[in-house]
Amino acid sequence: MKFLIDNNLPISPVGVFRAAGYQAEHSSSFHGLSRFSSDDTIAVVADQDGRVVVTKDRLFVVEHFKTKKPGKMLWFSGGNIKNALLRELMKNAPPQVIKLLGHYSCVEFDQHGCRARINPPD
Repeated sequence: MKFLIDNNLPISPVGVFRAAGYQAEHSSSFHGLSRFSSDDTIAVVADQDGRVVVTKDRLFVVEHFKTKKPGKMLWFSGGNIKNALLRELMKNAPPQVIKLLGHYSCVEFDQHGCRARINPPD
């Protein structure tokens, strides 16, 4: 599975996913994207390359449920936390995330674990 980390997250999750054996890139420097790329552009590039978008952006997730783009999303809904804690949470998430992404288009995770999203957030 391949991941594209959204601009609203630090670059460090790239290393976490790579250490777990997955391909990962940050959207600030992938296939012509930059830190100013729109959600729509990131979604198109992710779908073209078969990548799951990893984001903290609630509105990006809402748009995913309206347009079905990108095809797969991993949404960190835990709010603003220190990067070290985010890295630690992500280290433990990949096996369960991969399993859920095999069945659902959007997976939400936070300090309490991972779960499938079948409806957009309020």
